[in-house]
Amino acid sequence: FFFRMVPAGFRLVPRGFRPTVVIRSYSSRREYRGTPHEKEYLQRGLDYEFHCIKVLREFSFHARHKGSLGDKGIDFQGFWQVVQGDQFDHLSKEPHMYNIIGQCKHERTQCRSVYIKELEGVLSRWRHKQHHGSFITNQYPERMQLATKMIPIIGLIVNTSGYTQRAIDAFEKTHNPMIMAVIRPANWLPEEPTSEHLKSCLLYWRANEPAMKYLPGMSSKRVTTEDSTGTIVPSVRLSYNDLDVSSFELP
Repeated sequence: FFFRMVPAGFRLVPRGFRPTVVIRSYSSRREYRGTPHEKEYLQRGLDYEFHCIKVLREFSFHARHKGSLGDKGIDFQGFWQVVQGDQFDHLSKEPHMYNIIGQCKHERTQCRSVYIKELEGVLSRWRHKQHHGSFITNQYPERMQLATKMIPIIGLIVNTSGYTQRAIDAFEKTHNPMIMAVIRPANWLPEEPTSEHLKSCLLYWRANEPAMKYLPGMSSKRVTTEDSTGTIVPSVRLSYNDLDVSSFELP
């Protein structure tokens, strides 16, 4: 005779007992549309991703939205042009365009270090693609001569509420080139925003040391503008080799 002590809150079950478990099939998971609150949260994040792409376009970022099921942590990807179109040289030793992988976080709290590590993992997986201009040539096939040139990949993380100190520390310690930014949400804009309104959405811009090695001519400065109500609005303007990047046209 064998006596087993059963802890409080537990009970013995017969050998071979199999509890009935309802497992939702893959097809039914795909059909799941979420609660109204979840739908609102997802839609708000999606709208912010498209808004960030529109704002970055004002600073010569040419990006396409990628955020979807199976996007592997990428919300948008494309390239950043850092010279005037008439000065663009495919044979230049220094890249005149940079591949960009971006993530957007539309949250009410500050961005945490876990998101920096997430982007770091994405950059590590895509590191092998920096030896060709895949992002550029996919969008502009006529630039196939870029496919034999090393074009670095830089990670860009954008959010609405700033970053915790731990996130900044992780950002500075990583060996992957990254840029962190803060972009105001679209509900801050008037109904018919101008180019200047979109530029004013860029509130914060910071590159880590590996990114600055690739972008030695990049600089940012804080400016203030006055809106229609007379309110002083702070924002950031970007330049490369002392030229305003928002004025660059495609070559």
